[in-house]
Amino acid sequence: MQTTADELKRKRMANLRPRPRVKGQANRITRDLRQAIIAAAEAYGSDGYGSGGVVGYCYFLAARHPRAFTGLLGKMLPLQVSGSVQSVVEQVTIVSVPAGNFLSKDVPPTDS
Repeated sequence: MQTTADELKRKRMANLRPRPRVKGQANRITRDLRQAIIAAAEAYGSDGYGSGGVVGYCYFLAARHPRAFTGLLGKMLPLQVSGSVQSVVEQVTIVSVPAGNFLSKDVPPTDS
């Protein structure tokens, strides 16, 4: 038999657990925030007066804040790449180069 304190504690713990969403349904705050960000970017544009809309704002970010723009661009790229790549490395050549010297593409490698 549970006491009322135990029952109250169980109800509190149940309220702390996140409730599952339907698969594919966006979080409400995320959807609203995304719409607000797009509306603000559209209003700002590339010149602060709405020129170019969202595309203009992205151009502004790319030109003046490339780090922020690449962060947004990274979120747009797919997380999983599908396809197959087959490559075989048949030979690896290690060349010792003295410090202060550099190899050039113009000079063909010599066999020692």
